[in-house]
Amino acid sequence: MPYSVIIGDRQRIEDVLNGSVHVPKQFASLPLGGKTLIFNTPSGTVTFSGSAGALRTTAEVVAEINAVHTGIATQRQTVGSSNGSTGEVVLQADAGIVIDTLGTANVLLGLSVAVDTTSAGAVDPATVTSIAFGNSGQYIVVLAP
Repeated sequence: MPYSVIIGDRQRIEDVLNGSVHVPKQFASLPLGGKTLIFNTPSGTVTFSGSAGALRTTAEVVAEINAVHTGIATQRQTVGSSNGSTGEVVLQADAGIVIDTLGTANVLLGLSVAVDTTSAGAVDPATVTSIAFGNSGQYIVVLAP
């Protein structure tokens, strides 16, 4: 198995090392009422509250995910959103995360409907062979197989 190289800003590097999954869609609110987000790992289904198509804010999405899986979801304010209304949802679990393709909320959240969205969990610190800070403000991390 080859070495892995990760390049990104500090937050991206931390997220990869912690095994985080970013929900691709950044939003203030989305019509997620009645839609589902299906987790294979950890096992469970989030059915977003409200009538079909009811708007759910980023904070509400995080709260509803955490009601099913305590503490795996956090909200980050999107860069350039000074009032905090637009944000992103970040999911992290030490044992990893698998989001099934069959969730009816997947398309709205920007998650795949073709391949399960996965994170293997936190990276074993023993596999980190080097960390360097590049001249473009990016970090470079090399992971052993």
